[in-house]
Amino acid sequence: MALGTQPVGKLLDYEQYIEHQIARTRARIKMTDVLTACLVLATGVLGVLFLEVVLAHAVGLPLWLRRIVLWLGCAGCAAFAAVRIVAPLVSRVNRFYAARTIEEANPAFKNSLISYLDLRRHPDDVSKGFLAAVEARAVLDLTRTEVDSAVNQRRLLQMAYALSGVVV
Repeated sequence: MALGTQPVGKLLDYEQYIEHQIARTRARIKMTDVLTACLVLATGVLGVLFLEVVLAHAVGLPLWLRRIVLWLGCAGCAAFAAVRIVAPLVSRVNRFYAARTIEEANPAFKNSLISYLDLRRHPDDVSKGFLAAVEARAVLDLTRTEVDSAVNQRRLLQMAYALSGVVV
């Protein structure tokens, strides 16, 4: 076999391409939510610790009050971590939510990705040609969209700045 005829990579069909892009978006949404929650938790812990240290030096908090703040803080951290970190890690991001996130990133989308996902759930209700046309339109729109930048990370950046402010 000649050197130029060997396949370099696997070509994806339209359905695999759409699934791959949605899976990437779902993973990015989950990662962004978990990292944001971790930063919120770290900022809250450091903020309460800073406030407690300042009040202990300024007012002289009694030992029993500092212990109550410690135990309430630990319980609050555990509850927050269970609800905002562990639960999203074990749950799945809905594919329609991921598709909507992708479509909102590019104004050229005309609901083709969500339409395709909805029509694909019931392939017997629509003709094969129509489903193929909607699929082709969704792929065309997906190729014009940068999926990695579709997930809004503004809140993650805000929390990183807040944590930096608390640390400083």
